[in-house]
Amino acid sequence: MGKGVDVASYNTTREYTELLADSFLVAILYFLDRKNRQASNKKNKKFYAADSLVYKLFTSLTSPVAGEAMMGNLEWIAKNVEGVVINHLVRTVETQLNEGFSNFVNTFYWRSSRNREVDIIAILEGKELPVEIKYQEKITPFDYTTLKRVFKRGIVVTRKDFFINEKIIGIPACFFLYLLSGG
Repeated sequence: MGKGVDVASYNTTREYTELLADSFLVAILYFLDRKNRQASNKKNKKFYAADSLVYKLFTSLTSPVAGEAMMGNLEWIAKNVEGVVINHLVRTVETQLNEGFSNFVNTFYWRSSRNREVDIIAILEGKELPVEIKYQEKITPFDYTTLKRVFKRGIVVTRKDFFINEKIIGIPACFFLYLLSGG
């Protein structure tokens, strides 16, 4: 974090990102240490814009030409949906959000030693709920291999597909967000 950015030091970068998170502009997800069921500060963090407008702003600031070209691009839309789903899940699961989006106790991400990642792990009633966001045209079993192998269950948030494969449930993003909002 801080490589390739014109910032004096790692500490300055960390302070800036924590300030953005404490200002509710960016959500910081920490790696889940599954053994201790808590954040690992030694692993990389993931950053998500708090909403689509903030994401567009950061995208256009980093590359104005690319920012405009991405607006209709499915990959850009998929990244936006991923951020919306993660932020909505954070707002649903976390109980202490009055100090910003930097110190979550119930939402994390996870990555294997082979670099396979699960987008978000929510801790609900002491149990892990792994959620993978795949906002794409077609979903295959390969898209949720890590959920199946490592966690033995989970939710795949899709673009349009519903499915059940053993303990893996696929549900379109619009329905997932609706259910989270108490619908």
